[in-house]
Amino acid sequence: MADFGRGIKAGLITGIVYIVIAGILGTIYYNNIGLTPQFLYGAGLTLFTWRSLTDPSFWTSLLFQYIIRGIIFGAVFAALYDYLPRVTSILKGMVLSLFLCIVAVVGAIYTTPGWPTDGIAWTLYGTTLQLSSIGLALAGIISALVFGALTGFLWDRFRAKRLAGARKGSPVLLVSFILGGVIWVVLAVAFLMGVVIEGAPAIGALGPEFWWTDLLFTSVVFLGLPGWVLTLVGWRKTKRGESGLKWGVAGGVLMALTGIMLLPGALAITGGVFSGRKPATESVTAANVGKLNCYMPRVSIFLITVAFLITVALIAGMVVGSGPPSQNLEIRTWYDLDAVRDNLRGHHILMNDLDATTAGYTELASPTANQGKGWQPIGTFIPQQGFDHGFIGFEGTFNGQGYEIRDLFINRPDEVAVGLFSGVGQEGVIKDIGVVNATVTGHAFAGTLVGWNHGAVRDSYFTGNMIGDYFVGGLVGLNDGTVSNSDSTGSVTGNFGVGGLVGQNLGTVNNSYSTGSVTGNYNVGGLVGYDFGTASNSYSSANVTGDSSVGGLVGTGAGTVSNCYATNSVSGNSSVGGLMGGNSGAVLNSYSNGNVTGNYTVGGLMGDTFDGTVSNSYSTASVTGNSSVGGLVGKNMRSTVSNSFWDTETSGQATSDGGTGKTTAEMQDIATFSEAAWNIIAITLNQTNPAYIWNIIDNITYPFLSWQS
Repeated sequence: MADFGRGIKAGLITGIVYIVIAGILGTIYYNNIGLTPQFLYGAGLTLFTWRSLTDPSFWTSLLFQYIIRGIIFGAVFAALYDYLPRVTSILKGMVLSLFLCIVAVVGAIYTTPGWPTDGIAWTLYGTTLQLSSIGLALAGIISALVFGALTGFLWDRFRAKRLAGARKGSPVLLVSFILGGVIWVVLAVAFLMGVVIEGAPAIGALGPEFWWTDLLFTSVVFLGLPGWVLTLVGWRKTKRGESGLKWGVAGGVLMALTGIMLLPGALAITGGVFSGRKPATESVTAANVGKLNCYMPRVSIFLITVAFLITVALIAGMVVGSGPPSQNLEIRTWYDLDAVRDNLRGHHILMNDLDATTAGYTELASPTANQGKGWQPIGTFIPQQGFDHGFIGFEGTFNGQGYEIRDLFINRPDEVAVGLFSGVGQEGVIKDIGVVNATVTGHAFAGTLVGWNHGAVRDSYFTGNMIGDYFVGGLVGLNDGTVSNSDSTGSVTGNFGVGGLVGQNLGTVNNSYSTGSVTGNYNVGGLVGYDFGTASNSYSSANVTGDSSVGGLVGTGAGTVSNCYATNSVSGNSSVGGLMGGNSGAVLNSYSNGNVTGNYTVGGLMGDTFDGTVSNSYSTASVTGNSSVGGLVGKNMRSTVSNSFWDTETSGQATSDGGTGKTTAEMQDIATFSEAAWNIIAITLNQTNPAYIWNIIDNITYPFLSWQS
């Protein structure tokens, strides 16, 4: 007879292992320790940080993705165990899991519109996989094999339990007890890891704005723990052949009242009710046991037959080409553009410019649309605690073909992830489009084209006015993907993390530029406001005004800035720099000129640098300030500044907290830089040499980056 108890326990623990791995790797990734998540997503690990566990809605998803799938797989494994190939339990688990994976893939192919060209997506062990990516497909198969192997291994580790003398509800109460304990342990680990890794508790003591997490934690302590203990008592009674009805029901009700322990609570109530029945030894005769031994194999054969028939039907459906048609859109009106939100994985093409005279503008994108809110961003932002937010974002391709979206109006000052697109997922691509004469207002993660980008934005531009509070960019609010070959020539205004092109960068910005004006208070930059990623081969000539951490290219940088320059007017109060306001990352092969004005901690290249590096860079900017003022660096705190220079004549500064001062003539002499081991070569007028990072017309110009030409 199938040993469901052993199978469920094996599958349950396998699901728990997936939770722990996903949580640890997710915490590492979200703390910017260089972990690449795509392959892990493909392996069935939906990454999260331990702080996410304080959100009750997250638990619903977590339990379904890992625990429930583990229990179901374990039960199916137990039912089919005797009818799988005559090999070891580990290999049996691998065979069954791989079979279910194939069924899931075939089902996804059958239900995905346009799958031959668009690729397919399917869910496996809590994640969405893309067959269009060979790496992710292989990761999904490997994940299935590992999941099955681990379940089979645990199956062998658990000794089969004797059923005689135990009450019927005993296994259910045991599962409830284990699951409730898992929630308790995970919450405790979340609290500790929040303190150790993220510097703050993940549960409780979060202040009045997070009162509900305090309430959640309190309810788990004062209701969940007693309920968990009562369930344990009930299970122990059933093992002795006694009724666990009162104990199981009481414990289940207490756990269910916490909300986050609803599932173990429901199981405890169910187990308690069943345990009120007589023990199996009193009601099951030898003949009946024989019947059960015949009955379970029949059920197993039935399940295998059904799965086989479903697979055949799905394959047949693919062969005849049934299924809904592809919904790739040709966009000619605002109505067509609005329809993109109903097909976030499609490949859409803009066929002409859209403006105030195009059909649908009044109803969808004008100042009177949506009760004065204007355009509703495409996609759905899913807020969670901290920065562990999620999206139902755009995962397809939007090709603007060089056309423009004009006169876009959005007025949503209390909303986050605001833009033409609210969010773009990792598979999403936005390209070859201009957002012109736009007027966009949002609260946080706001940009005229994309609020939060996890994918790729390229060959796009913005003109108009962008206004927000936190992480506000002319084109993209927050970039966790790639922004390339794009520009901003409009006006951007915000409070914190304000950039001419990108508000906050956690990914890559390259071959891009900004002009116009940028105004904010803290972490304000001509190109990027707050940079934790990489910025390269880009520049800014936008005029920048702010209070603290104000830079011509980047407001505050903790990533890498290379082969960039800024030629603009920068003014602020503290930590003001021609290229960067504050630096704790790496700056190399970059320069600044223009005018830098501040009060204290003011530098031609950067206002201050803390535990960072600066190399092969220079400044010719005019620098004005009152204290901690330098021609290259205003204030240096444990940073390394090497092979870098400033012009003592144009800057008006004879000193700097790092770097070497040179006269204008020396700054235009190639020997100054070649002796410092720069990658530089002298050229003639109207000539460039891209084989070198730096070019110079000796004794005539300052060094300039070869890509500028």
